[in-house]
Amino acid sequence: MNRKARHILLIIVTTLFLFVIAGCQKKDAEMQEATGQETQEAVISEDLLKEYEASFLELKSSSSAEIYHACNYGDQVFYRDYDEALSVWYIKRLNASTKENVDLIRWSEEESEDEKWSVQCFTLTKDGNLLALLGRYDADAQYGVGTAKEYVLAEYDRSGNQKKSQSLDAEAIPAKFFSFQIGVDGEGNIAISSNETMVLIADGKKKGEIHLEEGAVVYDYARSTTGSLYASIIAGTSRSVRRVEFSTYELVSIEGMPMSIGAIGEIADGSYAGMDHALLVSDNEGLYLADLNQSKTYIIANWEACGVSGSTVRGVQIREGKIYVSTLSPSLSGELAILTQRKEGEGTKAEGPRVLRLAVNMKSTALSNIVSGYNRSQKNYRVEIVDYSNIAAENRADRMVADLLGDNPPDLLNMTTFFTGFNPTFEDFLNQGYVDDLMPYLEKSEKVSTDDFLEKVMEMVTFEKGIPAIPSTVMIDTMIVSKTEFGDRMGWSVEELMAYDKAHPELQPQDHCTRGAFSFIWIYPNLESFVDFENKRASFDSAAFREMLEYAHTYPVGDGTYYPYSLEQFTQRVYLESVMDIQTVRNRYFLKTAEFIGYPSLDGKPLFFLQPDSNGVIPAICSRSKEKEGAWDFIEYVLSQNPITIGYNDSYSGIPTNKKYLQENIEALAAEDGPLSHAAYPLMGFPKTSYDPITPDEKTWYIAYPFTEEEVDILYSLLNGATVRDQRVYAIRGIVNEELGGYYADQKSLDQTIDAIQSRVQLFLNE
Repeated sequence: MNRKARHILLIIVTTLFLFVIAGCQKKDAEMQEATGQETQEAVISEDLLKEYEASFLELKSSSSAEIYHACNYGDQVFYRDYDEALSVWYIKRLNASTKENVDLIRWSEEESEDEKWSVQCFTLTKDGNLLALLGRYDADAQYGVGTAKEYVLAEYDRSGNQKKSQSLDAEAIPAKFFSFQIGVDGEGNIAISSNETMVLIADGKKKGEIHLEEGAVVYDYARSTTGSLYASIIAGTSRSVRRVEFSTYELVSIEGMPMSIGAIGEIADGSYAGMDHALLVSDNEGLYLADLNQSKTYIIANWEACGVSGSTVRGVQIREGKIYVSTLSPSLSGELAILTQRKEGEGTKAEGPRVLRLAVNMKSTALSNIVSGYNRSQKNYRVEIVDYSNIAAENRADRMVADLLGDNPPDLLNMTTFFTGFNPTFEDFLNQGYVDDLMPYLEKSEKVSTDDFLEKVMEMVTFEKGIPAIPSTVMIDTMIVSKTEFGDRMGWSVEELMAYDKAHPELQPQDHCTRGAFSFIWIYPNLESFVDFENKRASFDSAAFREMLEYAHTYPVGDGTYYPYSLEQFTQRVYLESVMDIQTVRNRYFLKTAEFIGYPSLDGKPLFFLQPDSNGVIPAICSRSKEKEGAWDFIEYVLSQNPITIGYNDSYSGIPTNKKYLQENIEALAAEDGPLSHAAYPLMGFPKTSYDPITPDEKTWYIAYPFTEEEVDILYSLLNGATVRDQRVYAIRGIVNEELGGYYADQKSLDQTIDAIQSRVQLFLNE
């Protein structure tokens, strides 16, 4: 498994479900139920974040390194880096006080002509020494997990001087290999894990093995204040903390952990807040103190609120009153955040930044990163995310609206999911007074104005009563075809698609395309052709709509099975979710013969749509917020930042709406020595040409090249020519979708279906 794949897997398995929502009392908090599970009592302290401020240091690593292991000792952080030339892992040390970053434990080819050593994993002993598991490889062999011909446990002081080492027998290494983890308790007993196996070593010898359940992996080890060793276990969606019992070779489950577990860490001072048996616990969203004697948990820091970036916490520790947090970001960069208690004035408590509450339907990585960046850079305000995704989907919008109108409304609302939804729609939030019109704020702003954004974007978000929100990124909903089959053009008709389909039966096996597919290909895109919003007139009883439904019904009912050989062999619906997608999507489907043609329309004119990026950020100001100045400060920050971070292995998510940042993104991708110069991306399960499909289980790689002028022209043609939909069409789509279900399932006739759609849409327009 390559490094990129391991990184993606690591992020997936560490996507966690925090469900601690309790009152802010140091004593006696309410018992909470979260995600359907009953939890132990969770004592949540006062917001200690007001007492902390964070400083940040970069963990400088090579372009391909993943910081799997990070251990803190005071102001020193140790982490694993990768030497691409030698294909080995080694240990680096960052000194937080001097900002000095040095190579600490590594080997070179000069030291041995026929072998090389690589650090598999490492940890810190109770005395603060480094304990590393090393693997020995042939000098000309490529590094590979689990392929070493010899393993050694070596102990070093914090300056990298070797103290002692011992060779391990083959039986002391877990039989199944993925990614090693190592832990050591206060007595010097060692646990080494890989995949489902944990080997226990005491006094330098293997004492036994513990076999985890199928699919389980040890995510992290940590000592408690008593010296006992604990393991964070991940098995599918199940997460738990268990004590490693060396005397009986078993894992003891720990009760009273009312949260999902990510990284865990040692409280290096021996005690904290009067606790004599406690662990630090991080779920990648916050830092908690788990009192193992009392089965209680205290929140002591929220990453987003204090500006800790990165999706994966790789190490946590409290030492001498400071909190050390090492993180790994999606772009494989790492940071050390040091949270220090603010000094209080004489007889007074330092006043922290004012809190802005941001309500979200679902928390995306992009939103978390922008909140983290804001909280890091601003002193007067900090944003806290209020996530409604734990509420049933059918009740979520109603609950959010109730809170907007309640006694304690949020200050900001992220409106991403409401743009293509209905009841209420994106526009409804403004019309019904739930959010403010941003136009007055934009007119006064010295940082951003309406002229900074793409004209189509402003058309998309400007309504009769103003602008509810402006997305930081957008995407294009379109279709792609082969120029070889359809020519070099942008736009085609429904009749052309039907005629082409009938003329090529060899490309269209009847049992590999379903009736429902046509809803997405030509019915939903053409809904506005059957509605006259100005005159409030629906025309779904027209001959054109009847013909479309009749043709769709000639195909079989869908059985839920995905078939690669269907309409996708000669046309494919795609979302262009980044500037880079102009190139990657063309390569994925029809190589250089690809043409973004849009959806087939009734009149043959180009038909494709612009909409906010589904993973982006679209903040609006809640009309009843008591912190509107701060809410606009956050929105101004979002709109005046480049949302795209171009770097090695980044996702390139979203097309920037700000003209300046869009151009910066394009120029970076077009540079000969830019981020695409050595990039390769996998293609899976998609046809390369209309006659040469790739089977779903085959993996093909293509090399990405610097952007060409042609690709830039295609991007701007799509951005400037995209259709901006009337918000009311999403409610109409819901009506049509409900009625087509019965027709496609042969439960209603064509006439009944058309009559129902016509009458319901007409009623909607009249109202």
